[in-house]
Amino acid sequence: MQALLADVAAHPGWWPAPGGEEIAHAFGTWCWISYVAYADGLEVRDIGWAQQS
Repeated sequence: MQALLADVAAHPGWWPAPGGEEIAHAFGTWCWISYVAYADGLEVRDIGWAQQS
């Protein structure tokens, strides 16, 4: 998950409009995050993990 967070943080073009009103989602191989953007950074709102079978 840390790699996914670092990837999202490194690509501001992927971020939603600042202000915290629009939620964006990013998906990795085994996890996902939902986040909002503010002028000074990102706030992760939810984290999920895929179940391995």
